[in-house]
Amino acid sequence: MTEEQFENGYCWYATELRDFARELGSPSAPKLRKDELERAVRHFLRTGKVADLVTRAVGKSGTPDVDDGLTPDLLVRHYTSNKETKDFIQREARKIDPAFTPKPGTRYLLNRWREEQLASGRQITYGDLVRQAIALNKAKPGPLRIKHAR
Repeated sequence: MTEEQFENGYCWYATELRDFARELGSPSAPKLRKDELERAVRHFLRTGKVADLVTRAVGKSGTPDVDDGLTPDLLVRHYTSNKETKDFIQREARKIDPAFTPKPGTRYLLNRWREEQLASGRQITYGDLVRQAIALNKAKPGPLRIKHAR
């Protein structure tokens, strides 16, 4: 299969990509998101080499931040994407912008932003997450879309 065939021939499900990456020998395939799996498969088709292209920490240890009690000045160390955390971000955002209502795609982009910041070694707080959520919400009037190759 060529990279072009991979891009144009079929709309892959994450489970299929995970199985495909596992067959190719990707050691972290079970822990990757769909976009990361696609990038890993494209890299293999282009180079013939299996590479771990993930810069985020796929394994976490320690107490989740939510167990310590979320506050705007708390450093993000062990983020948990659960209802309590999402509600906290929305509640704090409404304190800054009473009209705040999360738009479709904002949470996904916020999570990618958070991962990028942490992977680069930057320390961020939950207040930073709140401010970024507000900024992402104001970025476009409609649903936010991530660029996709297809």
